[in-house]
Amino acid sequence: MIMTTQDQQIVDSIIKIRLNIDKLLNSFQFLAPSREVPLAKTSLQFAFAWLGESMKCLGSETPYVESEIPASDKIEPQADHAENDFRNELSEIENTQVAKVKLFRAKLTEVISDINNEFGAIGAYLEFNTILHYAKKSATEAKFSFGWELGRLRDESNKPELS
Repeated sequence: MIMTTQDQQIVDSIIKIRLNIDKLLNSFQFLAPSREVPLAKTSLQFAFAWLGESMKCLGSETPYVESEIPASDKIEPQADHAENDFRNELSEIENTQVAKVKLFRAKLTEVISDINNEFGAIGAYLEFNTILHYAKKSATEAKFSFGWELGRLRDESNKPELS
């Protein structure tokens, strides 16, 4: 399948969103562990993957050529990998889990908005739109998990001490 110029522009926009998502994924190491944090990370990984699927629908070739060849021991590196994280932004806020989670939620709002703004009006590609829906859904679920994490932190701080 040959991509049109418009399709290539869409792919370029998707890559930017995927790089932003990967910066978030690279930043999970700065969060305190809890049940909700890995749920958010998993949802965000799915959003990243669904966006990759959307590029495939537009005719972009897979970067994982040998991923389904059992005889090959080659494992291709992750496509659209960001080498950086949100360490600088995290260092500018209060060093609490609440502040960090709120920053992650704000960054996820940007990702969801980018998906809506860049691709919400495309109606010609039903499969493409379905995949974008899953990407947005996964990013939204990651944001939900961080909402649960804020609730857990609130409840933990209000817990009476045992004497």
